[in-house]
Amino acid sequence: MFRNRLVVLLSLSLGLAITASVAWYGGLRGLLFLTLYLLALLPGLPIGWWLFGRRHAAGWVAGGLIGYAATCMALSLVIRAGWATPAGNAVAWIALTGAIWGLVPRSTLPLVALPAWTRRDTIAWLLVLHLVPALITVPFAHVGARDADGNKQYRAYFIADFVWHMALTQEIARHDTPPRNPYMFDKPIHYYWTYFVAPSVMGGDSTAPVERVELALKVCATGTALLMLSTVFLAALAVSRRAWIAAAATVLAFVGPSLEGAYALVDMTGRGAPLAGLRDVNIDAVTAWAPFGGLRIDGLMRSMLYTPQHSMAFALGMLAVIAGAALSAPLTLAGRLVVASTLGLSVIFNPFLGAAFTLIYGIALLADVVSARRGWSALAGHLVAALPVGLGLAWCFWTGMAGGVGENLHFGLFGPARRYPFTTLMLSLGGLLVPAVFGLLPWRKLPWRPWIPAMAALVVGLTLMYFVSLTDQYWVGFRAGNILQITLPMLVARALMGLSDLGAAKLGGGVVVAATLIGAPTTVIDAYNAQDVADRHRGPGFYWTDVLTPTQQAGLAWIRRNTPANAVVQARRLPYEVSGVDMDRQNWSIVQSVAGRRSAAANAISLLPDPENPAKCARVNAMFLTETPEAAHATAKALGIEYLWLDQEDAFRVDFLNRIGARHDLFYAVFQQGDVYVIRVG
Repeated sequence: MFRNRLVVLLSLSLGLAITASVAWYGGLRGLLFLTLYLLALLPGLPIGWWLFGRRHAAGWVAGGLIGYAATCMALSLVIRAGWATPAGNAVAWIALTGAIWGLVPRSTLPLVALPAWTRRDTIAWLLVLHLVPALITVPFAHVGARDADGNKQYRAYFIADFVWHMALTQEIARHDTPPRNPYMFDKPIHYYWTYFVAPSVMGGDSTAPVERVELALKVCATGTALLMLSTVFLAALAVSRRAWIAAAATVLAFVGPSLEGAYALVDMTGRGAPLAGLRDVNIDAVTAWAPFGGLRIDGLMRSMLYTPQHSMAFALGMLAVIAGAALSAPLTLAGRLVVASTLGLSVIFNPFLGAAFTLIYGIALLADVVSARRGWSALAGHLVAALPVGLGLAWCFWTGMAGGVGENLHFGLFGPARRYPFTTLMLSLGGLLVPAVFGLLPWRKLPWRPWIPAMAALVVGLTLMYFVSLTDQYWVGFRAGNILQITLPMLVARALMGLSDLGAAKLGGGVVVAATLIGAPTTVIDAYNAQDVADRHRGPGFYWTDVLTPTQQAGLAWIRRNTPANAVVQARRLPYEVSGVDMDRQNWSIVQSVAGRRSAAANAISLLPDPENPAKCARVNAMFLTETPEAAHATAKALGIEYLWLDQEDAFRVDFLNRIGARHDLFYAVFQQGDVYVIRVG
C-alpha cells in the first residue's frame, strides 16, 4: 500500500513540476505546446508496446521516441508534398496515428522480453526523472527573458546552439524543399533537421512573434530530456535488474561524471582567486583550455539544454542497446526489423550517432552469435536489420541533409586528441569511468552477455573520440562523449551488482555517493551559469550574456512584420578572419534567428564551413567598409541582398551612412530608431 501511494505521489510531483516549469517560461501557450508535444508522441505507442510490452516503462518510452520521430517524418512529407497547412498537418498526423494503431499487432508477448516491471522500478525511475525539471527549468526560463530595461538576454552557450536552432526552425517553417541555408540563402541546408520539424509547426510562420519559436524549442527539449534520461535508467536496469542500482548509476552519469568543477575549485583556491570567478568559466570545458588544450566532453545536462536533436538520436539508439542487453533468445524477424527501425530513426536524427549505435548493436549481435555457437547463418539472419538503417541514410540524402561531410572528415590522432589524452579523459569523465571499469571484471555470479553492448559502446566511443574528427576538432569528441555517458552507467550498474552479490553493497554505494559528490560541482556550477543572465562580463571573444536592446528588438520585429518571408537581410556578422573584429561573434545570428530572415553570407559557427562563404563574406565586408555607393549597390544586387541591418554594435555605421547618404536611389532607410537602421537596397 505504501508503495502504491508513493507511486501516485511521485507521479503527481513530476507532472506538477513539468507543468509548472512549462507554465513559468511559456504560460498558457506553453501548456498548449506541451499538449501538442504529447500528441506527437502518441502515434508510436503501439510500436513501443509491441517491442517491450505495455506493462513495462520501456514500452512507453520507446513508443514516445518512435512517435515523435514518426510525427516529424510525416510532417516532413507534408512539406515535401506542398500541403503544409494546419489542416494538412492534422490530416497527416491522424493518418499516421490511425495506420500505426490499426496495423501494429496487439501481442501479449513483447518482441523483447524484459524483466517484469515493479513498483520499486517505478519509484526509482520517477525519482531520477525529477532531476530534469530541477536543473533545466530556470535556465530555460531565462532564455530570451527581459530585464528591467527591456533588454532580451541570452546566456552563452545558448547563443551557439539554441539561437541557431531558432534560425533553423524558422527556415523549416518556410516549407522550401530542401530547406535553404539561412546564412547563405542560395545553398541548401546540410544538417540533420528532422527533429526541428515539430517545433517549426508549433512556432508558426515567420510573421509570428519570435517568442513562439523559442517556446516551441524549450517545450520539445524538456520532453526529449525526460525520454533520453529514461533510456539511460532503463539500460542500466536491463543489466542490473535492480532499480536502486540503476537509479544510482543514472544519477552518477547525470550529476557526477566530470571532475572539472572540483579541479577548478582546487585550482582557484590554491591561487587565492575569488570563487566568484567561476561565473566566467566554461566549467564543462576546462580540459580545452590551458594548460591542457585537449578534447572536452559536455555533460548530459548540456545535451538537454542545448542539443536536444542529439539527445533524441542517442535515445533512439539506446533502445537497440536495451534490446541487445536483454536478449536471452534470438529475435524473430519482426523483432529484428523493429529494433533496427529504432537505429534507422537514430540515423535520421543524427547520421553520426545513428551509425555509431548501429555499430554497437552489430558488435553485440556478433558476440552473442559467436558465444552461443549458432553459426554464421544466424548472423546472416540479422542482416535484415540493415534495411531500416539504409532507409534512414536514404532519407538523409533525399531530404538534402547529407553533404559537405566528406571533405571535412579526418582520421587519426592529432589536434586536441593528442594533448593530455588520459588527463583530459579523466577530468571530463573520470567520476563515471572509474566505477565503470569495475563493471568489466569477470564477476562470477553475473551473466556476461547483458554488458556486451556497454563494452562495445566503450570501445566505439573511445575510438571515435580519439581517431575521428571534423574540421571542428571538438565536435566528434562531444558526440562520442555522449555515447560514453549514456552507456557507461550499464557498467557501473554491473559493478554495483557484483559488489552487492559479494556482500559489499555498502562499499559500492559509498563509492557511487563519493564519486557523485566529487563530480557534482561541475553540474551545479554549470546549471547556475546557464541561467546567470546577470553576468555581463566579457568572455573570450564574446560577452557571457548576449543582450538585445529594445531598439534592436523593435527593428527586428519590424522586419518580421514588413518584409517577405524569403527576404534577404544582410548584417555584418562575419568570420573573424574576414572581419578582423573580435566582437563580431556577438549577435552572430541576429538576423536569421530573431528577425527570421536569410542572409547572403554570415558567420555560421554551428555549420560545417562552406568553401564559397569566405569570398562572399569578403565582398560583404568591402560593401560595408570601403566601397563607393555605386559599387556597394552593385555588390548587394549581385549577392541578392535586399535589406541591410545596422545597429550600435557596428562601429563603421556612421561612416557607412555618410557614404550612402546622398544616394537615396540606391539605399534608403525604411526603419530607424536610435542606432538601429534597416536600409532598403533600391
